[in-house]
Amino acid sequence: MVNGVHRISTIRWFFGEVKSIYAAEYQTPDFNLNIEANVCATLKFVNGTLGQVIFAPQASHFGIFDETMLHGDSGAIVVSRSDGKLHVYSEKVDAPDNHLSIEVPQKTDPFVLEMEHFLDYVQKDAPCICEGLSERESLAVIVGGFESMRTGKEVNFRAKN
Repeated sequence: MVNGVHRISTIRWFFGEVKSIYAAEYQTPDFNLNIEANVCATLKFVNGTLGQVIFAPQASHFGIFDETMLHGDSGAIVVSRSDGKLHVYSEKVDAPDNHLSIEVPQKTDPFVLEMEHFLDYVQKDAPCICEGLSERESLAVIVGGFESMRTGKEVNFRAKN
């Protein structure tokens, strides 16, 4: 979950604040990195949305589970790093199998773009698209996930006033 803070940030952007998290980890004996091998987390959002997030560094090391998926009552969006496409699945899509694939060219590494934006913010006083105070909430979700893995219990977050 350590590297999942960016994914949690994105999920919060789409669905709002997280009310609680329950997370479980499975570590295989042959996974030798000093991070979690596989984590499944269930997030409950303040607005009533229920989400599931899989952090699987072990699996993505082998080129699987390298996707981000959003499911809703009208369909699903899947961003796949393995084929570089955005996939839209919905009965509202007028295409074969109700599926549309969109090529997403990646001209620059996202980390490079993030660092360029940060430098513009610091050096040129450009507006910041990702405030530190907001991202403390994403970090709190990650810390809550670690607590849930340690205790085996759901972790609730305090409501903001």
